[in-house]
Amino acid sequence: MNKHSRYIVIASLIVLVIGGGWFALMRLEQGFDDGPFYGKEFHGRIDTLTVSDSISCLGGTLIVINRDSVQSPIMALRDDHGDLEWALEMDVSSNPGFESCLLYRMANLRLDAGVLRTEIIFSGYWTFGGEKGRAYIWNLGKRFQKFYLSW
Repeated sequence: MNKHSRYIVIASLIVLVIGGGWFALMRLEQGFDDGPFYGKEFHGRIDTLTVSDSISCLGGTLIVINRDSVQSPIMALRDDHGDLEWALEMDVSSNPGFESCLLYRMANLRLDAGVLRTEIIFSGYWTFGGEKGRAYIWNLGKRFQKFYLSW
């Protein structure tokens, strides 16, 4: 086998491993009943609201603010200096078929840090009762990706 052929074999193996890992990741997410949900950007001030739960995340603090039973919780990420990276309303009503649904409370945050993204595991309380929830944040750029709810 010449040098050029080895490079082709190595590149093919790398693509196969990455592609297989991505496929497995997507298959795992298909086990959730409801979602993906993407939330809505929150434009208000969060510094006047009461934090319901928080956890260290990506060198900063991930916070959840449960408002009332007719508004979606806010999930936000503050950097290590306390500056706001992003804040989202954990809205589910934007998805077709969920227009009349509401996620109104999040609790019991746990973190599972991965290589590419961090998984936030939580208890979600919404129109259909209490369910397990999972949210994903990209490690590079610390951007929120999506969340799911499921029995």
